[in-house]
Amino acid sequence: MATNLPKSIPPMTRVDSSNVHSIGYDPFKKMLYIQFLPPKDIADKDDGDVYRYYNVDESTFEAFQRAPSKGTFVWQYVRDRYDYAKWMGRGWKKGMALQQSSKRKKYWKQKTRDRLKREANRRRR
Repeated sequence: MATNLPKSIPPMTRVDSSNVHSIGYDPFKKMLYIQFLPPKDIADKDDGDVYRYYNVDESTFEAFQRAPSKGTFVWQYVRDRYDYAKWMGRGWKKGMALQQSSKRKKYWKQKTRDRLKREANRRRR
């Protein structure tokens, strides 16, 4: 949950929402931070999950601040459009989108290395 948040998180602003507790934005890193409300059976309302979303434009954050429904905005404009990581108490755990991206990069690096080796071997012959 959201206890022991890292100091690198920008100031979070409490929002009026039945789904989102607070939001923050780092314009230099272009990261959007969202703390969700915990399930109803958890008494501490400040203990919801925290996610950070990568490469989010400031205009998206401003639209998020103005949105009448924060939860709907997350589902329509943030959730499936940006890579993310979840705060796990001691570090960030990458979401599937980032893990897939990382695997894809490794795959193409290896493919490029293999191709360069084949070309070098052809030149030696």
